[in-house]
Amino acid sequence: MAAKLRSTLRQIPWSLASKATGLAFLWLFAPAWLFVVAALAAYFVPLFQPSRLALPALVALGLAVLIPQSAWAAALIGVLTFTILGAKDLILIDRPAAYETSVLILVFLAVVDFFRRFTTLERPAVALGALGLATVVFLLLDRMGEYIAAADEVVRVRSSRRRRVLTWGVVALALWQMSLAALALPLGNFTQAALVFAAAAIAASIGLDYLGARLDRPRIIAHAGVFAAAAAAILLTNQWGL
Repeated sequence: MAAKLRSTLRQIPWSLASKATGLAFLWLFAPAWLFVVAALAAYFVPLFQPSRLALPALVALGLAVLIPQSAWAAALIGVLTFTILGAKDLILIDRPAAYETSVLILVFLAVVDFFRRFTTLERPAVALGALGLATVVFLLLDRMGEYIAAADEVVRVRSSRRRRVLTWGVVALALWQMSLAALALPLGNFTQAALVFAAAAIAASIGLDYLGARLDRPRIIAHAGVFAAAAAAILLTNQWGL
């Protein structure tokens, strides 16, 4: 048992973990400009294939500047740093999974920030804000699809560029409409965000299955069941009142 534990500890990229933890604490306690400088330095040093994860890194940096500081957000910033840098610098073994994790966290943060800023449909800019959210999600999912296609031969052979754009375009359009619809529901802001994120995450998983030619009836039923269970749990946490 002790030998297995030592072997596991040796496999953990502790330098990457310490860098991610340091940036999370820096984001939580230091001025924004200092965090931005440190984050850029962490991304560009070493200067190895910086363009491959430039989009999620840029979105992560933008959201880090926009969202309020909190302990749970700092934890997500740390995980984002770990997955993005780990995939970019080829430290993590399962880099497509790391990329997918970073995109899901970014979508979650973007959705939460949207519902923090917009609390009613009566605001004039709400439709534009929802469209901006959908555009960011489309770009993230599209880039994620390209990254996974480069690593997965099945996805690369069976999914053309046109099919990927169409798939993620449908997901983004659905997210745009769901965001506006959620604002009309008598739910708290975080409940609205959680419900929309759950739908977006399931839709992204369905899109990946479709592009990988793995989308069959059992998977569709499984996705529907997971979303139904998640939606029920989210709605149960809402503070209902007359």
